[in-house]
Amino acid sequence: MVGSAHAAMAQVHIGYLPNKSVLGLSKFARIVEVFARRLQGGTGFGSCLQTCDRPCIVVQERLTKQIAAVLMDVLKPTGCAVVIEAQYDAVS
Repeated sequence: MVGSAHAAMAQVHIGYLPNKSVLGLSKFARIVEVFARRLQGGTGFGSCLQTCDRPCIVVQERLTKQIAAVLMDVLKPTGCAVVIEAQYDAVS
């Protein structure tokens, strides 16, 4: 089975209940960008090539979990939530 290319536009929503550490808004954007680029070897969230019938969904789920995990590990908040809203279009 051959994967297909998809382009995605996404918004990432992050919420957390600080315990002792508070992070500035620019740091959240940086965390999201680092993980989005890392997922596809530098090509970013919008270009997912995999041999899966739902490649972008898998990438979105993994990205969501990675962002939440790093926030929990580094900030140790009372709680956090990460939601990604994305729209996918096939690229021909």
